[in-house]
Amino acid sequence: MAHDRDQHLLVWVTKGQGLALIDGSRRGIGTHNLLFALARHLFAIDLGLQGFAKALVLPSGAAVNLPSAPQHLRIRDVMAQSELTALLEAFSREQNAG
Repeated sequence: MAHDRDQHLLVWVTKGQGLALIDGSRRGIGTHNLLFALARHLFAIDLGLQGFAKALVLPSGAAVNLPSAPQHLRIRDVMAQSELTALLEAFSREQNAG
């Protein structure tokens, strides 16, 4: 369902394919696609039953350098794909470690 959020959202798709709605633009997404949705911008994602993605929620007031517009990137470089996956998995392990 299309909605907006109070936080920025980074979504890394690692399996499957589907559709995303980013700021009113409908796009096909698949494996190794990176989506960045800005806070308070229209966003929806549907990966279907077989899809899998990791999401990173960033506070809208975070003091980090972020894009000024929503982004959809297809990452083709294998090294970049594995580095991004490793970073998100490390974040997840750290958060779940307590």
